[in-house]
Amino acid sequence: MYNYTTGAARQVWKERVDGLLDGIMVFFTGDNKDIMTEVACEPVSLCNLDQQSFKAYLSRWMAATTKWAPWTYDRIKPLLESSALAATSTCTGGANGACVGQQMAAMQVVLGNLIKHVSAPVTNGTGGTSIGNASASGSDVGEKDPFSILGTFPPATTADRAGAYVLTVLVLVGVISAIVFMLIDGMDDSTPEDRLPSLRAVVMAEAGRGAGLLRKRRRPDSRVDEGRAIDRSGSDGSLTPEKDIVVKIHNDLHRSAPQSDVSYWSDNMTAREQRLLLITESLSGHLPTADAMESRHFYLLLAVLSSTIVVRVLYEARAHIIGDTQAATWVSPYLLLGVAIIVAGVNISLISRLLFARRADALGCGNVAAYPHKDPILGLDMFIESLHALNSHTLLDLYLKRFSRYGNTYYHIALGRWLLMTNESENIKTILSSRMDDWPIDGPRLFAVLPVLGPKSVFSSNGKEWHAARAMIRPSFVRDQVADLKCFERHVGNLIASIPKDGTTVFDMQNLLLAMTMDSSTDFMLGYSTDTLTRPSPEAQQFLKDFEYAGTEGAKRARLGSLLFYLPHRELGSAVQRLRKYVQFYLRKIVAEKKAGAADRGYDYIVDQIISIIVAGRDTTAAAITAAFWYLARHPEAVEKTRKEIHDLGTKDPSWEQLRQMKYLNNVVREALRLFPPVSTNSRTANKETILPCGGGPDGKQPILVPKGTSVRWSLYCMHRCERVFGRDAQEFRPERWESDLRVGWEYIPFHGGPRICLGQQFALTQIAYTLFRVFSAFKSIEARDNHRILPKLSLTTSFANGCLVSMVPA
Repeated sequence: MYNYTTGAARQVWKERVDGLLDGIMVFFTGDNKDIMTEVACEPVSLCNLDQQSFKAYLSRWMAATTKWAPWTYDRIKPLLESSALAATSTCTGGANGACVGQQMAAMQVVLGNLIKHVSAPVTNGTGGTSIGNASASGSDVGEKDPFSILGTFPPATTADRAGAYVLTVLVLVGVISAIVFMLIDGMDDSTPEDRLPSLRAVVMAEAGRGAGLLRKRRRPDSRVDEGRAIDRSGSDGSLTPEKDIVVKIHNDLHRSAPQSDVSYWSDNMTAREQRLLLITESLSGHLPTADAMESRHFYLLLAVLSSTIVVRVLYEARAHIIGDTQAATWVSPYLLLGVAIIVAGVNISLISRLLFARRADALGCGNVAAYPHKDPILGLDMFIESLHALNSHTLLDLYLKRFSRYGNTYYHIALGRWLLMTNESENIKTILSSRMDDWPIDGPRLFAVLPVLGPKSVFSSNGKEWHAARAMIRPSFVRDQVADLKCFERHVGNLIASIPKDGTTVFDMQNLLLAMTMDSSTDFMLGYSTDTLTRPSPEAQQFLKDFEYAGTEGAKRARLGSLLFYLPHRELGSAVQRLRKYVQFYLRKIVAEKKAGAADRGYDYIVDQIISIIVAGRDTTAAAITAAFWYLARHPEAVEKTRKEIHDLGTKDPSWEQLRQMKYLNNVVREALRLFPPVSTNSRTANKETILPCGGGPDGKQPILVPKGTSVRWSLYCMHRCERVFGRDAQEFRPERWESDLRVGWEYIPFHGGPRICLGQQFALTQIAYTLFRVFSAFKSIEARDNHRILPKLSLTTSFANGCLVSMVPA
């Protein structure tokens, strides 16, 4: 445009060219700001081969600019000269003599210095002589009339087809050879022979993956939405460079962090398990770093081959459709089309995996370990193992075993869908707090609560609906409400009255606590108690049965795989309907007594929130108090210290402020919640391609790129037993550990954290402490009357599978 304008307009275009040159100065570093640098990756040594070659393109364009805009020569030439000197002094080909990307850039910047001796490009007005002629090659063959080609050439003979096949093979061999040459990692010193074992593993994996394409499922390496790259905005909508985020997170988090307790390749894994792990990781696109590049090269080769297969198969199908008997084969056209669809799916999957791997590399993210599935398609081996553990109430211990064996972050398949397990507190902090908007309630977590709580519950909604539900519930948990112990007093009194006083009778404390917390929760939320400790009605008893059944079945379906959520379950549906009718009955009664209409949102919406609070207030509180009694029954010295603190307070009716000041009693509560968190597992699902700060690489300390739609699950039961945080006796009940200088953040989150932290946290802690205070004011000792180890029974919350069998001696 500078060359085609005059006067003031020409000056405008000159200024714009100068502005572009000003803009590229960001890519020049050094003392004099004259050495070309790929600033996005060179300073942190994270450039891949493509990025290493980008400087070559910039050098070429800068040199060409001096011909189109001659006044830029004196400005551009010194930059090219300094960059050429730096390139020739540093680019030596790498350890293996390759370093293709850097060599390309170095050669181009050197050649750019010779631009003065190159003729300027000519145009029609400066000596150009070319005259356009679309038919310069000869007669019109399909140029103006596309159908004129029909009948122009004789039918293909057998010899023609044979020659075509030979030429096709030669072209494919040439193309594939060129691709292999271009994709050989210039930073890798291994020989082709060294790469064969990992390539063979990938071939085996692709065979299994090809079979898996017969059904639809999302994988952890799925692409982002069509036409959309990684979301670059933070939670406030401002632009955030991913590279800066990743480097900052990585450096800040791990500059002084201790080494992981578990290595990427666990020493106690058998050779067979390591082979299975390699194959499973290749299926998921999460290979160890040493093998990642070879797998990506191989994926591209398979993509090229699958593309040729699709073309050939479509040609055969076309021959059938148009009735070309000479070209058609005996194979059914429907079979051919089916093969084409399958192979095209493989092709799309391979390309998706390549693109995902390139994005992860560009962001400095590491590869993630994977569980060594025997069934790499549906993951039925883990499903069966998990189902057995769930039925035998050992699933949480199985999680603990897997974390110790396969690392603190790893992928596994849950009935055909990839799920990420993590035990890293920084990942959970990112999910629940710093990047909460990327991780809504969805996937397994939503499937667990949706049948019981409905879609608009505070525990199942997101975004504006969640804010509205939380705002509606919040007034119930203000300090004045929590500190008012009168509601608790009556129900704790009923509990104490229900405990046998002879000191020998064995009873199940868990059953009494579940009844008490149901009574207090319904009284607190509805103003009408179920009175299960005193005189429960038949409707209340049915409500309790339905409540237990719905929670257990909903959680089971979510933990074993989301596929079960879509299967019909009549008994669960009936139980949920009866639950809602029970709550609606008392809600309508309250409305009638107050002579007021229902809230604008309607009964169903309010019922969702009430059932949510009853689930949280009844099950979680009962589990926490049961855990405290279970451990105290096995630690009489802790009972003595608790009773001494109660005696020293000098009252049998403590206030909320006095309960908060009782250090040892609260330490007992903390320790019980640590070892037996009522909500022992949780999960979220990524709504966009996003980053977690750790879990990648051989040591698990690199950031990881998580694909959109991936569900992440963690276990507080496992986190709270981390010896690095809580000491070597992390498995033991010892309230005294909280009297030391123990400082915990996201390593201890019994009520979770972030904006969705439990609203009823203080309500629950007050009820737990008040119950322990009143019971141990009335009884001087508690004795365990069984030898069972802890077997956590998983529902929407966690309880004791064998109950809490004890006897108590009155004071």
